[in-house]
Amino acid sequence: MTKNRPVAIKTYKGFTLLELMVAIGIFAVVSLLAMGGMSHVMTMQKESQARLDELNRLQMFFQVFDREISHLVNRPVRGEYGLQLAALSSTTSDALDGIEFTHQGRMIPGQSYSLQRVAYYIEADKLNKKIWPVLDRAEDTPSYQQTVLDDVTEFKIRYLIATTPGQFEWQESVYDSSQLRGIRIDINWHNNNVYRIFPVGR
Repeated sequence: MTKNRPVAIKTYKGFTLLELMVAIGIFAVVSLLAMGGMSHVMTMQKESQARLDELNRLQMFFQVFDREISHLVNRPVRGEYGLQLAALSSTTSDALDGIEFTHQGRMIPGQSYSLQRVAYYIEADKLNKKIWPVLDRAEDTPSYQQTVLDDVTEFKIRYLIATTPGQFEWQESVYDSSQLRGIRIDINWHNNNVYRIFPVGR
């Protein structure tokens, strides 16, 4: 005769509703913190990229200006009203503080290098560049303007002049570009003071 043995009943313990709610709440908090951190990282990355782009623009300006001023040509030009303008002037033909000069440009196939007249100046907190398609201008000669840098509150230029043999002096203006040996540009850009010195007549 077989005795009745107790039958073992397996019980499965799961999460209670309260435990599930607590777990979901913790997951939600961690997710929000992670999203906030990711958003902060992305914002910082965008700001860093914007600053890098601005620095690249500043570096590009210095490179272009260095190339142009290193090919300075002692070639006066005729302005819009028939007046002769010096090969290099510490004011633009529009009477703005800056610099205007003639430089050797790109090479035209089958001909010599072309000459180009450019000017740099600040207006409305922007460093602008003006280019004329011809050297000797008429009243209706167009000019092309482009913004080089934004948020520029100062654009100061000084000229290293050979005053006597072996003697040099920094001056605020220049009257004879043949005596010019260097140019220093000081820029207040995004509330940062930046300067660069460019040799002339290398």
